[in-house]
Amino acid sequence: MKYRIRYSPAAQDDADAIWDDLAEFLGDDNRAEAYVEGIADEIASVSAYPKSGSPLYYGHLFTGFYWVLYRNHKVFYRVVDNWIEVARILHAKSDYMKVLFEDEPGFLGDPYE
Repeated sequence: MKYRIRYSPAAQDDADAIWDDLAEFLGDDNRAEAYVEGIADEIASVSAYPKSGSPLYYGHLFTGFYWVLYRNHKVFYRVVDNWIEVARILHAKSDYMKVLFEDEPGFLGDPYE
């Protein structure tokens, strides 16, 4: 069974920002478009087996997110029913745990308490 893919508004904004940044930096809209399409292709590649992405742990606790890497970006998603829900697309070197869980106070406390 192939899972359907949907993007959160934040993930859509992330993809738009990536496109804008690359188009400006590279001076080439086509290359920016190809990069963002590559991200979408990477997400689609796990649509048959969404749990084949890397599970995201905090300490020994599974956060509910999986991720895939495309070049310099990590795509974070959850599997809900027959959907892959893409939550965010973030630079691999960003503080993605903080970004993902900033609205959940206390979540990023000591996982070993």
